[in-house]
Amino acid sequence: MPVPLPGAPAPGVTVETAVLQTPVPATPDGKPPALIDLVFENPADLELNFALFQEQMATNDLDGASATLERVLLIDPRSKLAKVLLADVKLRKGDLIQARSILRTLLAEEDTQPDMAARAEAIAVEVESRLDPLSTQTRLALEWGNTQNAFGRADADEILFLNLPITNNTPDKSDTYVSYEVGFDAVRELDRQTPTLLEAGIAVTGRDTAHRDLSDVRSMSARLSVTQRAALTLSAGGFASLTRVNHKSFNQNAGVYAALVTPFADNWEASQSLSFSRSTYAAYPGIANNTGRSERTAVAKFGLSRQFSKALVNLAVSAGKSKARNRINDLKFTKTELTMAGMIGDFSVTGTLSRQWTTNDVADVFVSPLRPKRRQDNRMVKLRYPRGSSVGNFYFIPYLRMSSSSTKSNIPNSRREGSEAAIGLETVF
Repeated sequence: MPVPLPGAPAPGVTVETAVLQTPVPATPDGKPPALIDLVFENPADLELNFALFQEQMATNDLDGASATLERVLLIDPRSKLAKVLLADVKLRKGDLIQARSILRTLLAEEDTQPDMAARAEAIAVEVESRLDPLSTQTRLALEWGNTQNAFGRADADEILFLNLPITNNTPDKSDTYVSYEVGFDAVRELDRQTPTLLEAGIAVTGRDTAHRDLSDVRSMSARLSVTQRAALTLSAGGFASLTRVNHKSFNQNAGVYAALVTPFADNWEASQSLSFSRSTYAAYPGIANNTGRSERTAVAKFGLSRQFSKALVNLAVSAGKSKARNRINDLKFTKTELTMAGMIGDFSVTGTLSRQWTTNDVADVFVSPLRPKRRQDNRMVKLRYPRGSSVGNFYFIPYLRMSSSSTKSNIPNSRREGSEAAIGLETVF
């Protein structure tokens, strides 16, 4: 990993090319003597030693370059430049323990200049990643919120049953909830010529409601993927989840996906993905057709994103089809989603707008002879304080989240509005 030298005459100068220039005297036949001979005659000349180092790096003589820098440190034990260069050479040779020791010594010295320390830290990150190609991360989040129209009451005072209007007795009430998430992710860099990552993760999420007639939900999920990063980024993997409602098994889901990310000029990226999944449902009290219910879903997605100086914008379009054992659950959908994220002062702001169109293949005759058609709009804003706060050794980031949804339909049973406001804490370690 080339390391730019401080004080270089032009940008792009690296460890291999940046050397203090010094006149080299000619021999009687008019040819300059070999640098190794000049260093042998003047071993304490730092400029000659750095010139020899350049020559050795140009010919990939890492052993010679290492010996030259060690000689420089014997002459000038305080040379920050020689220590950074030597650590980089040790890294290239695979002497990771020695490279780490040199860098730790350099970073512990109080008079190390900030730019030199930054270069040392960059090399140290590479050293640590090679010593331990496995990195892990634990995520924790806790949220308190209030849901308006918590029971999902339709807007109309009358809904349909057997295509006849009946009184809508669903309560129009708000409810408070507490939700949580605990996640663990692991990433391992595989020993391949093209940078390749093996990623795995597990998560447990839950939502507890205050009202006794509303359900508490628990979900456990796992994922495994392989990502290859080159001119194009390719990834593929699988996922699975298990959902329990009021401590009873409700459904299981498993699937696979493949994705491709293509970079363009001016920080534009295009992404394409395809996923297949299957859900199965368990017998559940109060839901007659849950037993044996299953669905197979295919989704294609295209995304376009750009990183600006202070914001990230992503536009995604997806389409999918779900086939179920019971035909009344067969449906097609399309969705568009716009996400924007950026900084406003000390706060990070993320906003999402989405619209989804869904059409069922057949009608539910217990409700209406019409095939259900729905259009759902969702809006969400999340405000975070990335600097966070701490209590003792516990560091956390507070946030505020607000969302709303609106569903339009050709059947009054599905027309509804809802919103949610929440505060939360999250941390990663």
